[in-house]
Amino acid sequence: MNRVVELKHSRALEERKHNNSLAMVVTLISFAMLFLTLMMGFLVYRMNNQVWPPMGFEQIPLIIPTISTLVILLSSVSYYFMEKNYESGEIIKSKRFYYLTLFLGFGFLVSQVFLWKQLDMWGLYVESGIFASILHGFTWIHAGHVVLGILGLFFLMPIMRKQQAFPNHEVRVGNIGKFWHFLGVVWFIMFIVLFVL
Repeated sequence: MNRVVELKHSRALEERKHNNSLAMVVTLISFAMLFLTLMMGFLVYRMNNQVWPPMGFEQIPLIIPTISTLVILLSSVSYYFMEKNYESGEIIKSKRFYYLTLFLGFGFLVSQVFLWKQLDMWGLYVESGIFASILHGFTWIHAGHVVLGILGLFFLMPIMRKQQAFPNHEVRVGNIGKFWHFLGVVWFIMFIVLFVL
């Protein structure tokens, strides 16, 4: 009898994992479509300009966007190690990487504030034209998604405070990880397309 109950519980857990993972994949696809649409609009705009950057603007220095890129990529690596340590039951190591990921997430947002201040110093205000509004729009939308990711990290805090890992919590940790890594990939693409090319 106990074996039957255990099997039912195991199947229910696997089904919940599958459904939650599928829901996160659908969410990420919808966010990817948003960024893809914005990126296509930007590329059409860029291809129609003979001179780049347009409207007499200077090339944007790469120091702050590069720092932002390093910070968000490090946060993704940190989350990866947090997740792996959680799955293997090493909760103390997992907590360290969790707090490091949270710290780096806030660090990324701080770097974005510096980027927006720099854009303003270079005369790239939101109302300065299409080029400036595209830069602000992309970075604001991405920062908004990073705020969602940080809220997701806070959602994990009760799990991280426990003294041991639980298999049913791995779904949450995995789904928030997918979202967090997605944010890193999107920012890296934005960094290359908006600032490097």
